[in-house]
Amino acid sequence: MKSFFKYLLLLVFLGALVVTGTGLVLKYFNGEVVTEDYVREVQDTNAILNNPQSAFSNLSLEEQQTYLRICNEIEGINESFSLIGNAVNDEQLNRIAGAILRDHPEYFYVDQIQYLKDYSGNVELVQIQYNASPEEIEQQKLQVAAWRDGILSQITDSMTNYDIALFIHDYLVNTVNYDINSVNNQNILSVVQNASSVCAGYTKAYQYLLNQAGIFATYVSGDVGGGSHAWNLVQIDGEYGWIDITWDDPSFLNEEPFNVISHSNFGLSTEELLKTHTFDEPLESYSAIGTPSFNYFDRQGTHINMDDPFSFLSFKQKFMESRGRGDAMFEVRLENTDQIEELLTEISYDGSFFQGTLNYFVDPYYPIITFVF
Repeated sequence: MKSFFKYLLLLVFLGALVVTGTGLVLKYFNGEVVTEDYVREVQDTNAILNNPQSAFSNLSLEEQQTYLRICNEIEGINESFSLIGNAVNDEQLNRIAGAILRDHPEYFYVDQIQYLKDYSGNVELVQIQYNASPEEIEQQKLQVAAWRDGILSQITDSMTNYDIALFIHDYLVNTVNYDINSVNNQNILSVVQNASSVCAGYTKAYQYLLNQAGIFATYVSGDVGGGSHAWNLVQIDGEYGWIDITWDDPSFLNEEPFNVISHSNFGLSTEELLKTHTFDEPLESYSAIGTPSFNYFDRQGTHINMDDPFSFLSFKQKFMESRGRGDAMFEVRLENTDQIEELLTEISYDGSFFQGTLNYFVDPYYPIITFVF
């Protein structure tokens, strides 16, 4: 998974900068300085950016001003502009650019950021390279908007935030295939145009749709099994939890059946996530995240403990109800892997489970069984 932000520091001699710097600034100064008042206005009106876990919220006030200045220029598809009035040093600019990448999956058209420093070390001139022409970008934006509206129009007033997050999760798993050869697989265009992507595309698409629905989600990168990976941190009704939508798509592991939606990675605690994932960033701000109440199995009532004599009866009732509704599948999570065999043994003694062949598969990472009807 490769970030689409690349940084190029163009070094010039001091004398040359003194001669040409003013001309460059006058030529490319085409934006408005972002003030502290404007930052506060954004904080008051944009709940996604103002969330404590957004990258924007973790910048200094000065960096937030420059962040918003660059965002305004990106949304105008401006290629070159001066940062006079919002100047920062190159270390800050790199941090700001990374924050913009993390917070804005809708900036799929940004390819590269370049900049020039002045004699004092401040970045004053920024040049942005886009991966398409302005006309093509506008057409792509329309495609993304139509795709977004078609999905979000299916949300009803009766749906809770949990219902919305689950619906979007299931929609993406149902309609997107994992494909390392998918074009634009590091951004949401791969999902919108090709219905295929890799973890970056899945994660950014989920983040984008949740944010558009008013639910906070951010992009987190790390490593799984020696390879780079990405997933989401999501906040639902005040609680944070981890969701790895890529791992919930059977096509990611190239496993049958492909028409099954997994929820093994919906609403994990940090402790659970760390069994399989590692983070690129320090864990300090994430370490306190316990299992949220929107964990799929807890919310569905299908997290059972075979040490409890009533758990099997509860499982049986929910299993029969699911099969009776004509569901395609039924998932259950146990306390540990040893209980998987216990549950299957109990099922083998109960003839009511066997109406034809009983098909199931076991999650490779968690004590979860999925029964396929």
